[in-house]
Amino acid sequence: KPNSGLVKARAAIPECKVLKRLEDQSADGILDTITNMTGDPDFAKKFVAYTKIQVRNSWRKGTDKDGKPIWYNLFDKVPIDSVLDCLYKAARRGVLPDGYNAYLVCYVGKDPRCQLLVDYKGLCDCAIADGICQDVGAMEVCENDIIAITFGEVSRFEVDPRKPRGSVIGCVAWAILPNGRRKSVYLDLETLEFIRQHAQTDKIWEQWTVEMYKKTAIRRLFKTMR
Repeated sequence: KPNSGLVKARAAIPECKVLKRLEDQSADGILDTITNMTGDPDFAKKFVAYTKIQVRNSWRKGTDKDGKPIWYNLFDKVPIDSVLDCLYKAARRGVLPDGYNAYLVCYVGKDPRCQLLVDYKGLCDCAIADGICQDVGAMEVCENDIIAITFGEVSRFEVDPRKPRGSVIGCVAWAILPNGRRKSVYLDLETLEFIRQHAQTDKIWEQWTVEMYKKTAIRRLFKTMR
């Protein structure tokens, strides 16, 4: 309803601090800073545009201390310095906070903060662009697959598509290095589930379990890449 208290409450709330900083066109604004960091004004414009979308999608409905309906933004619940720190980390890595390659996640509570989560797709793109590797991949390992590990490296991994693969027992990730050598890592199910137990939320793990296994294996692989 156009005259509802909730609409009035939202209209009465000023733009959040981070959005104001993103729209600041001064010489020391975020856009200018990222342009200077990357040397790419087009990247900086995309970066700021995607960040604005994340901020504008972070409005939530709530109530004030008197129980009246209000709108609040998650980015107003965390220190602005932590948000800026995440933005500049993303810019240095050359990843866009577009909800695909990287995310800005606001954790509210006893320790409110903004955290940059670089998705495994963003990690792969950055590694290929920086010449760290030529290609990256990951696949679940099932009980009927053939896998051999020598000195921590996967020396053999075979899947017969004509036969049932059975239950998932682990995950393997690999990368092709610039010299053509393959670098790989294998995580068993016990290790994957241990990491899952320490995740911030289990919702995505429940819905996309195997994909999260792959993501975890790729992240572990990148720790040994250089």
